[in-house]
Amino acid sequence: MYLMLVLALGSLGCIGIKKPSIQVESVQPYSVTPTSVVLNVKVKIDNPNPIGAHLTMIDFDIYYLQNGAYHYLGHGVKKDVSIKANGVTEITIPVKIDDLQAIKSLVVLAKNGAVTLKVKGTAYIDLKITSFGIPFEQVEKISI
Repeated sequence: MYLMLVLALGSLGCIGIKKPSIQVESVQPYSVTPTSVVLNVKVKIDNPNPIGAHLTMIDFDIYYLQNGAYHYLGHGVKKDVSIKANGVTEITIPVKIDDLQAIKSLVVLAKNGAVTLKVKGTAYIDLKITSFGIPFEQVEKISI
């Protein structure tokens, strides 16, 4: 069985299977209340291969920049995502932030203009008997 897997994965490389790319398209405020903020994180997955794929999970953390350092803001996750063959799949993942200190910091930063956010995570491609992760990271400025 192990030999069959090695041969199968080796042949995929021979026919030009490429790793899909993952990019954060945007981070936008969806709703803001005195006790929580919901951000919509739009992720773009570009699959250059002639076959579709399945992601078991996209998992990421969001950080905000304050005084030259990044601080944890929230966590996002989306499970069971199908990726189109030869194309781009876009998904929006809502992230609820209910840490009052983080919200206060965001409000102060937003009053000064835009807030710089960093999204850092991994998308896991399902290979049936195992999965492998594709890391991604992007910095985005938003207005709240």
